[in-house]
Parts: sequence; C-alpha cells; structure tokens
Amino acid sequence: MERLYCYLRLLFYLVVFVIGIGGLGVWIPLYQMHMPKPTITLPNVIASIATLVISLAVTAYADFQLQPGERGAGKTKKLCFLALMVFSAGAGVCALILPDINLSLKVVCLGSGLAILTWVLVNASNPAFADDSNSIAALGGRI
Repeated sequence: MERLYCYLRLLFYLVVFVIGIGGLGVWIPLYQMHMPKPTITLPNVIASIATLVISLAVTAYADFQLQPGERGAGKTKKLCFLALMVFSAGAGVCALILPDINLSLKVVCLGSGLAILTWVLVNASNPAFADDSNSIAALGGRI
C-alpha cells in the first residue's frame, strides 16, 4: 500500500459516504441523545454503533473475498483480513452484551477503529479509488 494521503478519492469516500451517510444510523441517535429532552440513552447509541461496526467489518471482508484481483491473494493476507473482521465484529457483539456501559463504549470504539481499518485496507488496492491525477494533463497529457 502506497502512502495513504495519495488516495484522496478513497479518503473522500470513507469520510463522506461510509462514515457520514453510512453512519446516519449513529448520527441521528447521537443528535437525539443531546436534545433538550433526550429521547434516547447511551446504551441505544452504543447499540447503533455496534450494529454499524458489525456491518462495516463483514461487508469489507466480503468485498475483499469478491474482488477479482484478490483470488490469488496469499493466505496470510486473507487470514489478516479475516482476523480484523472477526475482532471488529466481535467487539460489536461484545458491546451489545456487556453490562458495564463504560467498558461497552470502549469496546465499541475499538471495534469501530478496527472496522474502519479493515475497510481502508481492503479498498486501498481498489482501482476505482486510485487517484489517477495527471500532473501534465494541462499540457496535453502523456506522449
């Protein structure tokens, strides 16, 4: 994987679509929790985040398995992505069943980070997100 900041399309898609729009199921309960008369509590928000973590991790791993260029990927790469998916989805499930709210919040934050890391690593090699900006395009392109 090259330098991550070179993948502007990937980062834009991650922030706007995956976290922004895909996370609406988390943003709305967070907003409701901070209203003058809260209609939702912290455990409900944790459940929303856990659901997002599970879906993001599992779909990122499924996307990795279905990418045509990844069929020949090494077993180590497949096992690493599988482990990331299992740990992040497992953190989401654990956050749902833990009785302590503070521990549950820490676990779901860890799971969120792992799920986003899984998504970024899986999609970093996707040519749709490659930044093919051409610095000499103004001069007529490559010769």
